[in-house]
Amino acid sequence: MERVAGEKARASAEGWARQTSLSFEGNAVTVAIPAEAPQSGTFKIAKVEGEKLSVDFKRSAQDPHPATSEFRLTKDDKLVWSLGGADVIMTRQVD
Repeated sequence: MERVAGEKARASAEGWARQTSLSFEGNAVTVAIPAEAPQSGTFKIAKVEGEKLSVDFKRSAQDPHPATSEFRLTKDDKLVWSLGGADVIMTRQVD
């Protein structure tokens, strides 16, 4: 976690980030967040500007309004997810 103020908030945020996962396969995605059931849907890259990506997540075919998230690819092959002023650094796991 980056850009999180306070030691207690940082510890909580890091615990949350360690338990959070994004799993991509084709245009399908599953997002697992602590204390919630995993959610699956589809995604598409909405915009690319250099290393920055805007990704639209669609939870279901009936939901006309996708949720958009901002990501950044780093030079050391990490994906950084920007959430509410904080950056969550996602590492890659390959099966």
